Amino acid sequence: MGAERQRRGAQKAQKQVHSSKSRANSSESEQNSTSYSSLAAVAIIMLAIVLAAGFLTSRKHESIEDSSAEQESELEDEILDESKLEEKFASLMKGVDEKMLPSDPYEDFTDFETQEVEKEEKEKEKDEKKTFSNKISNQPNSKRPEIKRVDWWSEVLEKVSGVDHERIHVNPNVYTIPNLLSNADCYELIKVYEEIAKERKEKPDWCFRDQAWLQKELQKGNVRPGEIDYRNSPEGDVCVSGPLLGDVFVKRRKFHYSSTVLVPRGENALIDRIEEKLQERLGLPLVTSYHAQLIKYRGEEEYRPHTDCHNDPNDRLATIIIYLNDVKEGGHTEFGRLQNVSVEPKRGLGLLWNSLDSQGKCNQKTLHASGVLKKGVKYIFQRWFHQDQMLPSYDSEVVLCDNSRSCREYIFSAKTRQATKKMLKAEQLVSRNDLREALTLFQQAVEIQPNHSMSLIFGADVLARIERKPEALRWFKRALKLHPQHVDSNFIAAGILQDSGKLSQAAELLRTVTEVAPNDSDAFFNLGMMLADLDRLEEAANSLRRAAEIKPDDAEAHGELGAILADLGKEDEAEVYFRKAKELMKTTRKRAPQK
Repeated sequence: MGAERQRRGAQKAQKQVHSSKSRANSSESEQNSTSYSSLAAVAIIMLAIVLAAGFLTSRKHESIEDSSAEQESELEDEILDESKLEEKFASLMKGVDEKMLPSDPYEDFTDFETQEVEKEEKEKEKDEKKTFSNKISNQPNSKRPEIKRVDWWSEVLEKVSGVDHERIHVNPNVYTIPNLLSNADCYELIKVYEEIAKERKEKPDWCFRDQAWLQKELQKGNVRPGEIDYRNSPEGDVCVSGPLLGDVFVKRRKFHYSSTVLVPRGENALIDRIEEKLQERLGLPLVTSYHAQLIKYRGEEEYRPHTDCHNDPNDRLATIIIYLNDVKEGGHTEFGRLQNVSVEPKRGLGLLWNSLDSQGKCNQKTLHASGVLKKGVKYIFQRWFHQDQMLPSYDSEVVLCDNSRSCREYIFSAKTRQATKKMLKAEQLVSRNDLREALTLFQQAVEIQPNHSMSLIFGADVLARIERKPEALRWFKRALKLHPQHVDSNFIAAGILQDSGKLSQAAELLRTVTEVAPNDSDAFFNLGMMLADLDRLEEAANSLRRAAEIKPDDAEAHGELGAILADLGKEDEAEVYFRKAKELMKTTRKRAPQK
């Protein structure tokens, strides 16, 4: 039955002209290969688009020392009042390395012995050189379908209703959730902030969204023209040298700004555990979230009224804040456009709200501020959750002053900063097709920071492109531990597994893609073809039927579905899809450009 289906599929393919699914190979590939694996290059193209679109930014930045020794002493006294806190924390953290690390959803990956695989690949090369191909349109404006998570905020509302909470406002929904973190966890997160922040010695650069405000402040600081070196950031901000601006704003103008330590996934076991807890308990999906943020406010610091949403294509849908210490005076989170909504910082208290209205637009009623801190210090844990899947970039470490005329410093750990510099240089080499030199830098990056997710993903892509597939798969496995639902990583890894004959494992990765990206016709098509090769014909038919629904003008999906339905004995339904495929092929011929 399977052979007959393949024969019919081959006959159908011979009658077709090359459709827009075929991708033009390079001249070298045309000389050396006749077929590519239909999965991995889909994701390679997507990664290239991401890189070309400026998915990553590169701005130099540095951190500043905390100059408020008196306030630090106050915090220390406050924490040490709880004499048994350290003992409780030590007990809690016992065995953290084993217990807190996220579980591996891909334990069933089969590791390949390098020598055996190399031997297999050499034997294959006697027949033909293995390369990659795709099933994506060759049109200039072709794009993969948007990745959409279906209404995850509804799940959040349902889960919040099952925990101790208080809804302090409706439309927008604003909730407080007591005891979301233990005292020990709060204390440890404060320590994480301080350890990373103190690694920075040099003054950071300053970047401004509001250029008129920058000019006004420089004039107030008596800065003469020519004293400042300007540069434009990839985001369109105007950035200036750190040391001089630090002097002008902090010393001459007595300017205050808060500081944020960014902790990417996989870099701190406790934070990973907390994030998983937020996903399990409140339904906040990690796949849509930005890096964890640990934020510190010192005396007289504030953050002026602003919204977390900006009407961007993949906007921030929700924000959660968890206060890490009791604040002596001031520092309330204030929603100025909501009546009587002002939240006092209390250790372990969570504050959750959705930023978008029912139409998916930024809800201006969510305008909020961090009030002036009048006494002591304030620490918070913060996480943004976007509408759809995202892979957080390793943004610039600068003092960023936004349109609210508030400023905040952003800091990564020293290891992450070093790894990012290697990664950015590697990307430049990839753009020049110097893949082996790029790989060396990616390898150096993950040696410095083993869980540097972008270096793992892009390094794995390079390994796949230079035919080192066993290593590429291991790198993707590491990346998928950090981001199990990352579409492109699953796509390329599935291609490698398919080439190695691991069809069942490849199909499971593609099933993950279809769950995260339910409008991706290529994922459903390729999953259907894999399931057919595994003789799981009913599942294959369902997957191909979905591919045809998403892309009604897809002749190949209709034809392959017809062949599988015929194998299942559903001749009448098969005839409908064969007839539709024939009509679509005629349309394709009519549209084909004349040579």
